[in-house]
Amino acid sequence: TVAGACGNCLLGSYGSDGPTNTFCVSNTSCAAIYPGMNSCPLVDELGVYQASQLPFVLPFGRCVCDEGGYRWKTSPGKCAVVRMSTEFSGYYALERCISSTCAAETCVVLASWPPPEAGDDSTAMPAFKCRDTGTDSSILVHECSDVVGKTPPSAFCGHAGMIDNSIQSDLGILTCDVAPLCPQSVMPERLDQTCCLGNDFSFQLKGDGSGGLPAIGFCAPEIKMGNLSGQPLLVEIISAHGLKDMDAMLQGVSDPYCIGGFVGKPLTRFKTKTIDDSLDPVFKKLSVFGESSEEDDFEFTCWDRDFGKPDDFLGVAKLPFERWKVNGFDGELKMTNTSGANSYLKVKVSSASLASRAQCSVLTTADGWRGCACLDAVGTRMLDRVCTAKCTMPGCGLDNINVPPTPDRWRTSDIAPSVRATDRSDRAIVNAAFVAATPGLLWSATLLAAVAMASGWLDGR
Repeated sequence: TVAGACGNCLLGSYGSDGPTNTFCVSNTSCAAIYPGMNSCPLVDELGVYQASQLPFVLPFGRCVCDEGGYRWKTSPGKCAVVRMSTEFSGYYALERCISSTCAAETCVVLASWPPPEAGDDSTAMPAFKCRDTGTDSSILVHECSDVVGKTPPSAFCGHAGMIDNSIQSDLGILTCDVAPLCPQSVMPERLDQTCCLGNDFSFQLKGDGSGGLPAIGFCAPEIKMGNLSGQPLLVEIISAHGLKDMDAMLQGVSDPYCIGGFVGKPLTRFKTKTIDDSLDPVFKKLSVFGESSEEDDFEFTCWDRDFGKPDDFLGVAKLPFERWKVNGFDGELKMTNTSGANSYLKVKVSSASLASRAQCSVLTTADGWRGCACLDAVGTRMLDRVCTAKCTMPGCGLDNINVPPTPDRWRTSDIAPSVRATDRSDRAIVNAAFVAATPGLLWSATLLAAVAMASGWLDGR
């Protein structure tokens, strides 16, 4: 008997009928289409996506359509499905369809895969091969996490102004809708300033609905002082010194790299680049941790990269929760298990919210949309920080009537009409021309923007 192979496939899995020596694939399997690419990159062992663009993900058996043409740019508006082949018994077929239900008569096969056969190791599920499908490449994987990793689900919507509202995002099942309306503090004619720097003419609302302090930038969440537990964190492996020379016999020195993350949480791990021939490497590797909890200790291990044999262990450094929970950490950690070397690792743990206020990045323009799509320190859209100021995409309706309303947690007080500047037609034309040539306009709030607000540009003085 082969574990995981077909007698008849278990309910919720897919494969050949009857007893065979082939595996079934589970209901968490996916196909991934990589538009315009000649390879099928996946996420690495740390959950980091290894490609310049995101794939069009198809959970097994589900018809997925590229509404709006944002996710499958080489076949905009088309639908696709991966399912059991009707042509070859036991095969899996990737099909492109022109109907929204992926009815068989409206589809053509782009790629197919034979059922994976059980080898000598009957517990190991063989991998499927990448397929060339004309202008794209495609692959079938046993787990959607192999192509999704830790990437926020909304990123797969393919449009800065659209967010995922599905409760099944971990299975690759998305529901991409336009983001809710921005709070009143965000001014469509001053997006580059009000998304990041806030607005002195709109106020945070108190519990009774009255105005309080001036509204901070939509992309600059309020900083919680004191305990950092539960907040987004920025974690940086900065450098090391005094590492053990593990390559002395090879007439060289160590080629170190380090891995960091929370103890017992492998999906939080991140890896630095490898620095060749250095016992005092400078890494400057930054990672964003979406959340933390009480008693989360950090662990950092360093290794010497080798070829033809396992990498050599250089040591470990730990940062207990008690040392970073208040005001973070910025300093050196003494490494242990260093084979006698006196080694130190320099790391920094800080509030991601604080960093976002110090340097704010935001996408303000995409096809048929203007608003704030706030980016974190590594360029990924922030959770719960995408809002719509103006939408002309199909379905948004006249004057944004069909756009979801502003959530109560975002609301700020209205701005007096006399303060608002008009969105001049000549400026709108210039913006539209620029966006047509460059989809996705990236603004960074800098000292110049701060000076602009202080000088009265925001209110037209």
